[in-house]
Amino acid sequence: MVRLPLVVYGQTAGKVLLTLDTSFPPTGPPAKFEYVTSESLADSKYDYSLDNLPFASYGAIPVTYWPEDYPNGTYSMLGGNFQAMTVTQDEPELEVDLSAIFE
Repeated sequence: MVRLPLVVYGQTAGKVLLTLDTSFPPTGPPAKFEYVTSESLADSKYDYSLDNLPFASYGAIPVTYWPEDYPNGTYSMLGGNFQAMTVTQDEPELEVDLSAIFE
C-alpha cells in the first residue's frame, strides 16, 4: 500500500490526477491512478491510499492538473515524487507526502 497525503494550494476548476507509474518518464499506462476534484478536498487536503499493489518497484507519482474542458490534451505538471519506490513483502507500506500549487 502507498499512502498519499496531498495538500492542494490555490483555486481551480477541473481535476488533479495522481498516477503511480512503474517508470519515469512513463512508458505506458500507470499501475494505479486517482482523480481528485475540489469536492473531494477537506481543508485543502486529500488523503488517499493505493491498495492491493503488487510487490514491485515504481518510478514516480506525478501530480497533474487537467482543466475541465481538457483542450487539445493540455495539462500541467504540478509536482509529485520522482524517486524510485519499492513495495516489498518486508516493507509493504510507503507514505509519500505530496503538494500541488495551482497558479
